[in-house]
Amino acid sequence: MKNLKTDFSLIYPNSLSEDDEIQACFSLKNGHFNAQSAVPGLNLGFNTPEKKERVTKNRSALLSALNIDADWIAY
Repeated sequence: MKNLKTDFSLIYPNSLSEDDEIQACFSLKNGHFNAQSAVPGLNLGFNTPEKKERVTKNRSALLSALNIDADWIAY
């Protein structure tokens, strides 16, 4: 597990190395993030009771922390 400056907890699969053209990570719940939201934590899903604006903001925060362009991501 790797903690970023934003303190998002992520898991990186061992099967992919830094030399691979494809990179992947899995976000954990990160319950401390948006603790007072409808769905506490780093909710990235539009299929939840969370407001669309909050999910969009969460996704933007994570992509910014990872320095990834939104056009290059798959959820």
